[in-house]
Amino acid sequence: MQIKELTTEQFRLLVREAVIEVLEEYIDLDEGKKLKKAVVERLLRQQQQSIVIPAGQAMQALGLNWDEL
Repeated sequence: MQIKELTTEQFRLLVREAVIEVLEEYIDLDEGKKLKKAVVERLLRQQQQSIVIPAGQAMQALGLNWDEL
């Protein structure tokens, strides 16, 4: 069966199951449902690596024009 053949409810259940599987990979259930140390460290590293996108580039990517705002 292909995704395009699923009903809306079937698709929602499929997505829900996928999300639960991913969360279970990252949550240490034995530790009171806290994120595993490795995940916390990775999130902290990503937070420190801020990516700056110039406003003009962001506007262009969104299809916006300064003059039309």
